[in-house]
Amino acid sequence: MSIEFRCRNCNRLLRTEDGTAGQTARCPDCDALTVIPAPGEPPPPAHEAGPNAAEPGWQIPPPPPPKGVRAEPFYSGPGMSGEANPYQTPTQYGTPGYGLRPRSDGRATASLVLGIIGLLLWCCPLAGVPLCAVGLALGVIAAKSESRSVAVAGIVLNSIGLVLSLINGLIGALMAVAG
Repeated sequence: MSIEFRCRNCNRLLRTEDGTAGQTARCPDCDALTVIPAPGEPPPPAHEAGPNAAEPGWQIPPPPPPKGVRAEPFYSGPGMSGEANPYQTPTQYGTPGYGLRPRSDGRATASLVLGIIGLLLWCCPLAGVPLCAVGLALGVIAAKSESRSVAVAGIVLNSIGLVLSLINGLIGALMAVAG
């Protein structure tokens, strides 16, 4: 025959062998320790019924911590107790989380890449002028996006590459005319 009793914390029905009366058993659901009653003994009440026991959502208070264990956390600064972190800048939607970074504008990145290539190809005006012109246009369009700094870098590099390519083209044309 087995002994049936209820957990004092979560009221789950537990079952154990006859020879274990008077020992403590750990509930598999809530890990609370409960004294196993004798086989003929009525089970103890599941929990102390307080004034709020009949209210929906009432929960059993957690058991007190064992002797020698601190009840409060070692650190109870910002973030531990639910208050805002004073060192983090809040946004209009609250404090920023660890979500994904905002996507950069592809036109700004393309402008920067074309500006770097245009600086390398300034000595060949037939390739440098159109490349820098397209990069400059993409940079100007992307200057109003969130990737403003990348777009400005692309505008600067494309402007320098375009000026160098035009100067090199003019010098080449003058040399061809002068013969």
